Amino acid sequence: MKFCKKIIRKFTKTLNNKSNLFAKFFIIFNCTLGMTSKRKKAGQKNGSPEIITNGFLKQNIKIIGIVCLGFAIRLLFYFENSNNPLAQLPVSDGEIYWNWTAKILAGNLSTDVLFMSPVYPLFLAGISLFTGLSISFIYMVQIFLSTLTILFIYLSSKKLFTENTGLAASLLFALCGQSIFYTQLILSETLQMFIISMLMFETVSLLKDIHYKRWIIAGALSGIAILIRPNFILAIMCTTVLYYFLVTRANKAMGSMKPKIQYLIGVVIFIFPLTIYNYSTGGSFTLFTANSGINLWIGNNIDALGVFKKPAEFNFDEDMTGKIYAEKATGKELTLSEVDDFWKSKTIDAVFNAPDKALIRFGQKILLFFSMSENPQSTYMDINFSKHYAPFSLSLSFMGYFLFLLLAGIGLYFGYGNKVFFNFFLWAILFYALATAVFFVTGRFRMGLLPILALPAGYGIIKIGEAVKEKRYKSISIALIVPLFVLLADGFITPHFTFNRDDIFLQVAANQFANGAYEDALSNYKAALSTRESPDALMGIANILSVKGDVQQAEKLFHQVISLSKDNYMAYFNIGLLSAQQQKFDLAEKYFLKAKELNKEFYETDRNLAVLYHLKEDYRHALIKYEEYLPHAINEQVRESIIEDIRKIKTAIK
Repeated sequence: MKFCKKIIRKFTKTLNNKSNLFAKFFIIFNCTLGMTSKRKKAGQKNGSPEIITNGFLKQNIKIIGIVCLGFAIRLLFYFENSNNPLAQLPVSDGEIYWNWTAKILAGNLSTDVLFMSPVYPLFLAGISLFTGLSISFIYMVQIFLSTLTILFIYLSSKKLFTENTGLAASLLFALCGQSIFYTQLILSETLQMFIISMLMFETVSLLKDIHYKRWIIAGALSGIAILIRPNFILAIMCTTVLYYFLVTRANKAMGSMKPKIQYLIGVVIFIFPLTIYNYSTGGSFTLFTANSGINLWIGNNIDALGVFKKPAEFNFDEDMTGKIYAEKATGKELTLSEVDDFWKSKTIDAVFNAPDKALIRFGQKILLFFSMSENPQSTYMDINFSKHYAPFSLSLSFMGYFLFLLLAGIGLYFGYGNKVFFNFFLWAILFYALATAVFFVTGRFRMGLLPILALPAGYGIIKIGEAVKEKRYKSISIALIVPLFVLLADGFITPHFTFNRDDIFLQVAANQFANGAYEDALSNYKAALSTRESPDALMGIANILSVKGDVQQAEKLFHQVISLSKDNYMAYFNIGLLSAQQQKFDLAEKYFLKAKELNKEFYETDRNLAVLYHLKEDYRHALIKYEEYLPHAINEQVRESIIEDIRKIKTAIK
């Protein structure tokens, strides 16, 4: 504990000067490396409490210090970030994962082809078997996994290079703000980085050892990594093929078919069951998930920016799979696999209709991948928002993805003479960038590259230190050319975007509204509206006014929502409810039918139409709508009530 405190005192003092991040890292690194020798000098006799006599501790005190440091900062962030309204409120993709986990715990994985990868929800469900669905416990597990990632990076880098390189690489990751930030979100990034750090260790081990069992393990880890992020298959497979030939060239014993078969077995062990599950539930061949089509469209349609942007054709929040739109466009009911094919076909048509624009857009996405900007998909995934709640822990973790890239570039320059090392890491980075740019680029999608970048980045740190010590300034200046080029490209060529933060207020307000805290919800909806005039904010305010009984003002706002979003079926539905409350039955019917036209799968419309026809004594139409709604009634009391209404209507008709 004294050791950790001493390190923390040293590096927090260093952080007062925020003008030179590289200087900070070198001082922290030197402090860490110098701790062992100082402790040895402090002792007077063998066996003194001031001297570490245990062999294991004596040999590993430096990495133990770095691991403890990384764990301490992550734990500090957990406590410091606890006041963040999003820390206890999974939203966006986090909400999808959270709800899915609850369904898995209830015994339901899916009733159709899987739209998203099930690995992370299954991971959460596995944790929750012991504690129940506890967000705090999940965060603690993710802190533990992120800390283990530090250790695997050290082991990989030490095995590939030297002890000091391993320490530098692990310290980089320990102080990486993004790696800490994602431990406190219900997202798969922490698990993904941990799996890839283990994959890197197995990959590096194959350079030193030709044990075929390692190819099975590498294949299994590759399979898991692919399932977490399916587009990663391009990066893994291309890099694996290249790596195999590099290793074969260095070691002729690897030229047999055995390692290839072992690797494929490892991959198939995890991927094949998912494919079988998709076929058994959806009746069609879907290798991974059915979301690649819509994601291709988001990243490659004529209006795509290269970052996440909701499709303009339909309400993405209500139709995330694009199923309703696809069925309307084709005029028939579609399975999720067919919907996936629809969006793939639509994307291919868009690309071939304007290949010049598609090529430019793809180049922009490559630039975005190597950009300093995180381009968050939503405020939930924005590290800058969390800095307001955790300024100390996130200032301690000053290393970021972009600095990893710059240092990795330096490491690749110094490692050019080692062809296996240079080619593997260069192509791994490029293939990862290509695999991401095929779709769209956000900061979150780049996180799996961090455990890979850490190795050449740590090597770059050590080589710069050696060059400075030996006064090889020309070598340093040449090594800085690539990072300088990346900086210039980011500043003058790469497109930059600004993101509205109204979604944070909308997400918090929606949760408050659901819990009956109407005044707090109203305040946050108004805060969202102050940033921009959005249909969601207006809808939220209108809903609260409806609850309070201000019918006229609520109806006015619902019409305003429709003027901004013509396909917003909920606005039509809510106007129908207000009209029914005022006994304007014909007007209510008109708006309910419009809502049903816009979203055929919103079955509450059928229920309200049934009640409306019942009140109008139009029993024939009431019976039709009751029977249409009955199979979709989830609440048992509502279901019994509908059955009773059907019985009464049938009796009345007789």
